[in-house]
Amino acid sequence: DDKGQPQWSKLLGLAPMLPASLAAMPDASAIVAGEAGVSPARDGVLARIDVSGTVIWDKAVDSGVDERILGVAVGPNGGIAFAGVRHVNVAVHAHWYGRVDPKGNVLWQRTPQNPDLTTLDTILIGEEGSLALSGERMVLGKPVPALLRADGDGTPIWTRTYAGPGGMALEYRRDCLSARPAGGFTLVTLGLPADGKPGKTLWGIRTDASGYASCNGPGVCADKVGNGTCDDANPCTIDWCEAKGGCQHTPANAITCGAGKTCEAGVCK
Repeated sequence: DDKGQPQWSKLLGLAPMLPASLAAMPDASAIVAGEAGVSPARDGVLARIDVSGTVIWDKAVDSGVDERILGVAVGPNGGIAFAGVRHVNVAVHAHWYGRVDPKGNVLWQRTPQNPDLTTLDTILIGEEGSLALSGERMVLGKPVPALLRADGDGTPIWTRTYAGPGGMALEYRRDCLSARPAGGFTLVTLGLPADGKPGKTLWGIRTDASGYASCNGPGVCADKVGNGTCDDANPCTIDWCEAKGGCQHTPANAITCGAGKTCEAGVCK
């Protein structure tokens, strides 16, 4: 309750699973995400429980290989998205994300062509249905924090990676990600001393809406539309800044653009 006292505590009756993430639905039910089985034959699992803890549905999400769901999010309209990793074999694993409907049926799954982006573990859904995901990307053989932006049907828009100041290495360890109402993102990860001494510290990264952690990065966009936000007033484009190329307006799919309308290839229909 509002004083922190448990309203109920019970065995949920789910199939054996290792939970990894939880998200609330608009009706106060909840989506539990995780994995079931043993490597190399795991499946991602999603389950929905109501306010009393009763299981509404419990479903495996199978991409055809060994996979784990690490993050789940619910959008303002009740849309459900998940993020995780597919273990193709012992040496190769790739990021994986998708959407399901309120009954747990898979609408789509994506494993985009970016071999360096290996794991996604946190996912957000914007008010219009676009996605932001954080996880791990391999840079020179080392895992570093990464941020991925995608439209409503999962098409990647941009990917950013981050490093600490003065040579500090940022080590990927289950990044935490949040979005700011005014645009932009905040990540929290682990920092390793640049001098090689033992010890780790929490490291925060605050970015603009285009994923840049430095105000100087997208400076080329400062005199563009929207006072640097690159907003072209078209609800069916995802507007962002490329440091070398200026404002970009990527046609979007499957995001809302008005009452009962969605975007298709950048057009509101």
